[in-house]
Amino acid sequence: TIGTEAFKGSNLTSIVFPNSLKEIGESAFAGTKLTGGVKFNTASNVVFGKGAFYFSDIVSVQLPYTTEISSSMFSHCYHLKEVTFGKVGVISNGAFHSCHALTQIDLRGSGVRQIGEAAFASCTALTKVFLPASVEKIDGLVFGYCKSLQSITIDALNPPTLGDDIFFNLSANEIPNIYVPAISVDDYKRAA
Repeated sequence: TIGTEAFKGSNLTSIVFPNSLKEIGESAFAGTKLTGGVKFNTASNVVFGKGAFYFSDIVSVQLPYTTEISSSMFSHCYHLKEVTFGKVGVISNGAFHSCHALTQIDLRGSGVRQIGEAAFASCTALTKVFLPASVEKIDGLVFGYCKSLQSITIDALNPPTLGDDIFFNLSANEIPNIYVPAISVDDYKRAA
């Protein structure tokens, strides 16, 4: 276990976490450098506290199995370019809010069921999103202010439940193309 604010504001540049890691506390690495990246054993089941890496200079992360990517976990990580997802159940509110360098989110194979409010809001460089067949619920504002977003591919046969203002502050011509399984097009149209 790594405690609350354990390395907050430190000059750590990279981390490889051991297989035995079970928990990272709230704001444990908030404001750290971490320009060399963060790696987990993908078989680990790690519990993350709110804002664990908030406002850090992290560039890349390979995430482990976790039931939840916590609220604001990578919020305001302006240099975060690459995220590799392990198995995950829920991406919580604002988890990747204002990650301006992220260009793609690929959740295929992650098993994610729910994406929280504003999870990817203000990711201004985000162009492509891939959502798995397992996704059941997408909360409001999730892609708000994502003005570079060009496409969202959803593999779910059943349309996920959508929150309000998914594309908040995007004009009609800024709404991305949405691709769904051919067999489900009519179901998605009815759900819209």
